Amino acid sequence: MSRFTRRLNPRVCRVAALPVPNDREETKWYFQCYVSHLPAGGEVVLLDRS
Repeated sequence: MSRFTRRLNPRVCRVAALPVPNDREETKWYFQCYVSHLPAGGEVVLLDRS
């Protein structure tokens, strides 16, 4: 991931390490589990599930 973030400004870019969904979250839509990690206006977020 550092290959991508190396040259980006940390004020506008962040990496969100996404956890494995628990039993309750698996019953929701995939999108709903990660709403809290989505970017705000003018922000870039790289989602990492590795």
